[in-house]
Amino acid sequence: MSNEAPLPLVNTRAPHQAAAWDAALKAADLPGVLPVHLPLIDIQPRRPVQWLDAQGQESSAAQEVWSGRRSSGLVGAVLVFVSANAVACFFTPTPVLDAFSQGWPPGAIACATGAATRQALLDHGVPPGALWCPQGEGAGDSEALWAHLQQQRPPDWWQGRPVLVVRGTGGRPWLGQRLSGAGAALCYAQAYSLGEPLWTPQQSLLLAQSAQEPGSVWWLASSAVLEPLAQRLADAGFSPQAVLARSQAWVLHPRQAEAATRLGFGRTHLVSGPTPAALHQAWRDSRAARAAF
Repeated sequence: MSNEAPLPLVNTRAPHQAAAWDAALKAADLPGVLPVHLPLIDIQPRRPVQWLDAQGQESSAAQEVWSGRRSSGLVGAVLVFVSANAVACFFTPTPVLDAFSQGWPPGAIACATGAATRQALLDHGVPPGALWCPQGEGAGDSEALWAHLQQQRPPDWWQGRPVLVVRGTGGRPWLGQRLSGAGAALCYAQAYSLGEPLWTPQQSLLLAQSAQEPGSVWWLASSAVLEPLAQRLADAGFSPQAVLARSQAWVLHPRQAEAATRLGFGRTHLVSGPTPAALHQAWRDSRAARAAF
């Protein structure tokens, strides 16, 4: 393998988030890697946030209910954060709700989809004892979080329970349906939207080079990058189906792997986190699979 050309590993995270993954790759010191950063989505905070009811319809009543809650009125309330982006856009530059301006309200419960979201909540002062988050394989997807929530409290606990899902535009509808079906008094706060980042001519050239290299690895920040990736390839004159069929995807959880396979990726690899051990294992598997392309 030492005589092989470097294999592109494309970091698809939003510009303001890419540094953490870039640093993890540098620390792992993977052999034969060609690091590439091609952000496929950009996170655009919404101020004011968009308030929706359980059916996903814009609702001033939802805003009034949650904005009118003082800290004492949040005891037993559940706030579900679907991503680290949701956490950042909820708390900064100032918290969406005044009741959070002096810290996490006692008795309120925070839910995180995975480790990155959990860490973001801890960084914003949420006490570990107030935080529910799934662990292990599958952590990061809606199914894993819902299974974890069902383990925390009996079914009747959710009846009438005030639950706020903090998300991007249209995110995590399956999870919302489960919560609403359990009887929760569900609302959504859409704290950010996904946009298309501007690329430099150099990044457009890197896209073309990565697309033409058999076995190229695309480290997917989320399932939300899949359609933008296909569109970028098409806009650059490539057949997305042909390129993805000879490409590999690094994914964060099994549901994301299913989405990548449906789009047409030739192979997917589950990367549990940006740790040296996980990155080296995924890289060994990816380099070994390169010959198949």
